[in-house]
Amino acid sequence: MLTRRHFIQTTAALFSASISSPLLADTWPTEAEKAAWDAQITPPGYNPATSNPWGLHPRFLPQRVITKDGLVAGDIHVDAVARYLYHIEEGGT
Repeated sequence: MLTRRHFIQTTAALFSASISSPLLADTWPTEAEKAAWDAQITPPGYNPATSNPWGLHPRFLPQRVITKDGLVAGDIHVDAVARYLYHIEEGGT
């Protein structure tokens, strides 16, 4: 019979770092595999700054904007009203 205690102990043992780390390390993609996957879906001549091969609405493309005072580089600013996320970079962009 599966009890709550047995379920918790089994789950904890299964997902503990000492057991799962070696198992997950073998399945993690290499840099070469990631590059091959990117090459399969990236159209020729793609430049993220100037092209939009997938026909996305311009509001969803990356943009650089000037930050407001008080924001620190490295933070993520959430504009809940406009539904935008801003990653604050060095130099206020």
